Amino acid sequence: SKNKPVSNDMLGMTIRPVTGEIAQQFGLDRSTTGLIVTEVEVGGAAARGGILAGDLVLEVGKTPVETVEQISDLIDEARDRASRSIVLRVMRAGNPQFLAVEIGE
Repeated sequence: SKNKPVSNDMLGMTIRPVTGEIAQQFGLDRSTTGLIVTEVEVGGAAARGGILAGDLVLEVGKTPVETVEQISDLIDEARDRASRSIVLRVMRAGNPQFLAVEIGE
């Protein structure tokens, strides 16, 4: 289903669309929109790449993303191309950052 926030190909992180409640939980402005990392699996690919819970995901592999599904698809495509890693552009505390996350098998 479209609303499954967790999918096992998300490199060890849970990404959800930002709601007012989630924004508040992470100390963001309630008007914040987009996609947010709500959980990062300890020792997972995302954690090793420096992704933190609360990061807003703006782009995956240079493609602006608006849905969790899009992120999942882009990771799958990178995997199909046998890419070693994928670069995520995230917004953290108002600062954009580029983080490379290993894709693995």
